[in-house]
Amino acid sequence: MIYIYTTVHPGSKFFFKEFINTINLQSFKKFKLFICFNKIRFSNFFKNKIKVDFSYLENNKDQRSARIDSLKYLLKKDPELIVFIDSDDLMDKNRLAYIIKNIKNYDFFVHNLLLFGNNYKKKTRWLKKRNFSLIKMSEINYKNYIGLSNLAVKGFALKKVIDKIGTNLIAFDWCLAKLLLLNKYKGIYSSASLSQYRQYNYNISNLTNYSKLKLFKDLKIKLQHLNFFNKLGLNYNKKINKLISLKKKIKLDSYYMKYKKKISNKHTGYWWSYP
Repeated sequence: MIYIYTTVHPGSKFFFKEFINTINLQSFKKFKLFICFNKIRFSNFFKNKIKVDFSYLENNKDQRSARIDSLKYLLKKDPELIVFIDSDDLMDKNRLAYIIKNIKNYDFFVHNLLLFGNNYKKKTRWLKKRNFSLIKMSEINYKNYIGLSNLAVKGFALKKVIDKIGTNLIAFDWCLAKLLLLNKYKGIYSSASLSQYRQYNYNISNLTNYSKLKLFKDLKIKLQHLNFFNKLGLNYNKKINKLISLKKKIKLDSYYMKYKKKISNKHTGYWWSYP
């Protein structure tokens, strides 16, 4: 069975009606929706809006642990394919059909996104990458373009790596993508923009915000990620030391302003590109 997987949490529940409409309208109909309700009780508010076959799990742990617990629960159902989507984002009506058609010879599938904010009519195409290119570790070694709204993974591949994912890591999707590659699974990227990625304050890593607070947050998350993979045999010692030094420097307003200007002009468009 093919599953769409999402997590609904206190920060995303306000967007549920918009989100679920894009699930209900999928052109490919032979799928089930699986929802992890994280620190939220399932209620008629949600039930009355879901028009597809679905199941759910309530989990009151922190968001990272809840996600891993619910995915392990879902994997017991032996899903053929899990298509991820954040519940504050939106899906193109042909997303499932497109993924199913193009993932056949690969273990995971990643596609482009449209970015949007408060103005729904103004959407920006995100990545400038060659269509149907193989996903390489070198592309996501120090930065990432694979998120939970543009990723689909075959069940057997996810089952192989789920126990290896760091439960304390905030960048869950980045960790998952690296583990898939380290375990020799093949991924393909498509330039088709099949999901719409909402830009707002609740994003773990906003693609356009360069405030000092945001940079400190990104530094913490990136250092956490690199230290985790350092223990798995990827040597990030030089990069870690460089980031620790940067963390000290950007405390000074004069350095921060110069650094902000630099990264604003050179932003590569990936998560964790900077710092």
